[in-house]
Amino acid sequence: MFGGALLGGFVVFMLAQHALVFPYHDDWGYATLTYTTEVGAGIGRHFTQFDLIRFLYSEYWNWSGRFFPFYLQINLFSWGIESVRVVQVFVLAVMVVSATAAARKGEPWHPVLLVPVVYLLALPEFVTTSGLYWFSASIAYVWGLALFGLATWRVARNGRLDWLATLLYALAALFHEQMAVAMPAFVLTYGVLQFLAQRSWEGAGLWLCRLCITIGAGALVIFAPGNFVRRAVSHYPHEGVVDTLLANVQVMNQLILHPEGRLALLAWLAAGIVYGALLFTRHAKTTFVAAGLSVGTLLLALPAWQGLTLFFPALLLLFGVVLMLGVWWHRVPVAIAAAFFAAVASLVLLLLAPVVASRALLTFYCLMLIPLTYAGALVFRFSPLLMVVVLMAFAVPAANKAGAVYEGYAQNAPTHQLNGAKLLAAGMEAEVGRVPDQLVLYRLPNDRFAETMPYQRELVETWMRRYYQVPEGVNIEWQAPLDLRQ
Repeated sequence: MFGGALLGGFVVFMLAQHALVFPYHDDWGYATLTYTTEVGAGIGRHFTQFDLIRFLYSEYWNWSGRFFPFYLQINLFSWGIESVRVVQVFVLAVMVVSATAAARKGEPWHPVLLVPVVYLLALPEFVTTSGLYWFSASIAYVWGLALFGLATWRVARNGRLDWLATLLYALAALFHEQMAVAMPAFVLTYGVLQFLAQRSWEGAGLWLCRLCITIGAGALVIFAPGNFVRRAVSHYPHEGVVDTLLANVQVMNQLILHPEGRLALLAWLAAGIVYGALLFTRHAKTTFVAAGLSVGTLLLALPAWQGLTLFFPALLLLFGVVLMLGVWWHRVPVAIAAAFFAAVASLVLLLLAPVVASRALLTFYCLMLIPLTYAGALVFRFSPLLMVVVLMAFAVPAANKAGAVYEGYAQNAPTHQLNGAKLLAAGMEAEVGRVPDQLVLYRLPNDRFAETMPYQRELVETWMRRYYQVPEGVNIEWQAPLDLRQ
């Protein structure tokens, strides 16, 4: 009962939040089939499925391998922005429920559901404003995680990887390059750790077949010809692989340790302490465990003392070692450890990226849902009261953070609505031959809570015109923000 009520409250809040999210940046370009191509030129949103397939074919060969999420996104946008909002809230709800079920071996309505809810509210603003609440990014970076969660729920409940779970992992791999690496990494580490835990390689043949399926799905995304075309025109600020790698590690450290991300970082550290305590209290070789954790903590502290460059890698390494020991000593389920290693694998491609955008960490943050939720389940098993107390300590700042983000988007919403109404009217007038000479629109009061707007980049204005079918001859004047919330 408590879990269901909590999920209901989360869904209501997310619906209210997403009602304040509007199209930004390349949302317009994809919705009109004119991002990187001219397939949709002149037809606005009135395209056929054949037009869409032509667009995705061109995109695959000339820009990106993310054909599957773009197919979903473009169709949903054609039904209206409300469709995208509702489906995204459904995706987030599935992520919360599946993380709880995976941590509780198939029990989705447990009070532990509070853990993923609080964690999602505590996400840094630099991944919510530039990723979660920008649909072209979130559909690619986040929506596949619902399939990952459902598959891991099934694996945790059944204690094995079956064909349905493999299919879900393969579909999840189609959403984004990071997911294309993370999903095979899950299947790989799940199989290896499972064989190590059971001290037997029985069933290795089937596991290899399933691994190949997820690798194949990921390869469709990673080795799309468009990725190589895009890479050829990308600017690398650093020369050489080593320089790029070190620079990207430093950027990831800076983002992870950014004040906006410290609440999530504290959640990871708290989960690490829970896993360490689990090994210390439930294994006979407590002296060995204590010594290992002490050395690990020292190794974690040293890079922090030397300037933080290696802090994040050291934290991941220590976390991974603790989980592997937990699997070896049958204290941590294999699926939980594999979910963590999938999260780590999602960062691999970022090391060689031209730059690390803040939204690129969104997939990693969300893949950590299951390991964190399982840590909460361990605390609940020890003391429900302790779990509630700890979560309340996190819930207050998380609620403040979520409230500030909501307020920022609410501040912009009236301007979005006014501009949208004026653009829609201009497009309808143009359709019947009454083309206006000028259209006055307004800048947002707070650009922090919006991705790139049309007045910030000329190409975005072009996509927006095509979305509303406002002719190029209509002069759009962007005026100073209005106070529309009085």
